Amino acid sequence: MDATSADVDEDIAPVLFRGIGHVANPSNSLVLTVLYASTSAYSANPKTKLASPPSLTGLAISLVSVMQARNNARVLISGSLDMFSNRFLKSGVQKAGSKTSTRELEMSNSSQRQANESSMRWGHLKAVNVKHNKVGEANEPGMYRINDDPEYSVNIYEWSGTSWKPYVADDVQLQFYMMSP
Repeated sequence: MDATSADVDEDIAPVLFRGIGHVANPSNSLVLTVLYASTSAYSANPKTKLASPPSLTGLAISLVSVMQARNNARVLISGSLDMFSNRFLKSGVQKAGSKTSTRELEMSNSSQRQANESSMRWGHLKAVNVKHNKVGEANEPGMYRINDDPEYSVNIYEWSGTSWKPYVADDVQLQFYMMSP
């Protein structure tokens, strides 16, 4: 994955998150943290009394991460289902101790919506009418051999937020793997 982590900006509008944080290994080039916790956050079980300082604090807490596997499969990891709920999307957010107007509260939920919309771009494709066969044949074979020339067709659709629309791309790749017999 060719991506760099954005600088942490404490002045951006807050995002509502209720759930569990996780750790993303910074040495893994296939993992990228999309949303960090604030510098004053810590992760602990809220139902128990803290006997010692929590081991997971501040920017070490990943709230939303993405991962690209070696086979190019992509995964979004979030410890909060509520973050994607209509209730959280429509809520105004106010930082503790601030005197924010109603209009600013309405605008702050746009950061929540923006965070959700950017995460919704991952993995919302569907394949329809998948067909494959050897060149010159009509039926799908049970297996292919190394020297077989396959024909493959598929209709790919992308979720636009309201409906499925044809996916437009300059390059779609297909990869076949030979399984050991």
